[in-house]
Amino acid sequence: MRYIVCLLMFLLTGCVSIPHESTLKPDLTINPILYLRVRIVNEIVITGPEDAPLIDFAREPADVDADIDYANNLLYEAGIQLVASQRELWVLDDKYNKDFFLKGDAKCYDDCVSIYYLFPRPECFVGYRGFYQIGFGPFPWLKEYGKGLVLYGKLCNKTTLVHEISHVVGGLQHTFSPANTVLDVEMTADPSYHNVMNYSQGENVFFTAGQLDLIYCSTVTWHRNCIIMERMP
Repeated sequence: MRYIVCLLMFLLTGCVSIPHESTLKPDLTINPILYLRVRIVNEIVITGPEDAPLIDFAREPADVDADIDYANNLLYEAGIQLVASQRELWVLDDKYNKDFFLKGDAKCYDDCVSIYYLFPRPECFVGYRGFYQIGFGPFPWLKEYGKGLVLYGKLCNKTTLVHEISHVVGGLQHTFSPANTVLDVEMTADPSYHNVMNYSQGENVFFTAGQLDLIYCSTVTWHRNCIIMERMP
């Protein structure tokens, strides 16, 4: 039923929106958990002698795994789980900015969401609302981008991946965005600080019921071909 509702909303309006008063959460007793294929690209720098090279990762592999686990713990309530089905190590230089990855490479992989862990680039020090740009995830309806997101690994914290992938997969806005349509009556200004979409780094971050519902519907609408398995919990 959820698939039908999402499809009808998309065909009639071109997008999926959840009304302000929504208190829905994905009913995992009747809707399957969707396992979403993701591809991990980790930039590396190799130094030292050839017989004993030293490898520096944009994000340490153990931290990448921890990011995915942390994201999956939060996304489970939305009925979504990330599956890293492909991992790549790339040697690059900083002339390759986020557009190279998201408007170029990611478009070659339409059956997965590409996650690019990069070393910091000059572009991430422009600043936004007093913060450095530590990641970038375009909304799924922006056709100039492929299915992917960029994370500047050395600047990331444990919530960065789940925040950015919620833009890309879930179509979620920031809590402080005027375009936000699912949060206005679901929480007051104070608890919104701990929301995933407010750059929170705290221990008690959360999604609202409306956000969880929108993530599920957006995944079905925009990323159906990235789903590798559906399973009832």
